[in-house]
Amino acid sequence: MASDRFVYFDKGKRPSKEDVKKALVDYLGATMTNIKWRSGRWTAQLVGSKSWPFRRLEPDSRLAPAYEEEAKEDRWIEVFFHRNSIDVLTRRQDELTNNIARGFAQLLARYWQGRLEIESEDDQVVEVVLAAKRLAEAGCECPCCIGEGQCDNQKALTEALNKLVVRE
Repeated sequence: MASDRFVYFDKGKRPSKEDVKKALVDYLGATMTNIKWRSGRWTAQLVGSKSWPFRRLEPDSRLAPAYEEEAKEDRWIEVFFHRNSIDVLTRRQDELTNNIARGFAQLLARYWQGRLEIESEDDQVVEVVLAAKRLAEAGCECPCCIGEGQCDNQKALTEALNKLVVRE
């Protein structure tokens, strides 16, 4: 999944690609290994590979193998230029990289008086939870209990979802 951090600027106020490069290079400092311009965006490669901060806290987690495999991948941030906005984007990155990207988007908004909007994986998770909640409220359609009310799995799902605080 990707996480977008859009910074919107008044017409004609968006910083130039060279000014953003200067800010990005100085912001990242020694954490950056290289930076490239292509297809309307800066891509900044960061040192190290992705991390999973819970790897030693939850070594038996069913998610561990996926995170361990992703930990072999590089870290990077993309900075896309649009007419009156800049998108600081990460794709399937770790906690550290996502927070670095968020900080850079905040820096752009603060220095060039932009308006920051963040579309995160958390927002996408909320959408999934809302969809699951609607499904739980609609009634069970599993083959074992069609027309017989809620099965135990659906009751457990409904109870778990009711405990969550969800934006609607």
